[in-house]
Amino acid sequence: MNDDKTAITPEEATIVPETAETQNLTPEVNGEVEQSLQLDTLIKRYMGDINRLKVEMREQRSMFNDAFENDANFHEATEKEKEVKKVKTAAKEKIAQQPGTVAVADKVKNLREELKHANEMLSGYLEQYVQKTGARTIEDDNGNIIQIVPNYRLVKKPLE
Repeated sequence: MNDDKTAITPEEATIVPETAETQNLTPEVNGEVEQSLQLDTLIKRYMGDINRLKVEMREQRSMFNDAFENDANFHEATEKEKEVKKVKTAAKEKIAQQPGTVAVADKVKNLREELKHANEMLSGYLEQYVQKTGARTIEDDNGNIIQIVPNYRLVKKPLE
């Protein structure tokens, strides 16, 4: 290190080009920007890794499936299975058309919709709870502590 406190040798210096954007940023903002850029880079790297793994998995799965499709015994067993499935499907359709079964199927459909709606409402209330209290746990009626976990995922943005 140089003994003169005002002079810095080229080996000691880190040159950062100064732009209009970086001139007025505080160290805290620069740190936040740096962290955001690093996080963005990590997200994009993992997105790329996931896509590469999906492609490789698709290729390997295709090779695996080809091994079965090229086997004569497996092909014969598959044909027999198809015939049995046709009989099973016909029996299932006959049962599904009975009035009692139709009523139960409608009830199941309505319950599924109610459950979906209740889960959506609970999710919204939990989000409000976390925002207002800052707590990420809640106690249920039985005294069990339950963790509140956000569900983050990537979804393609629709074209506008």
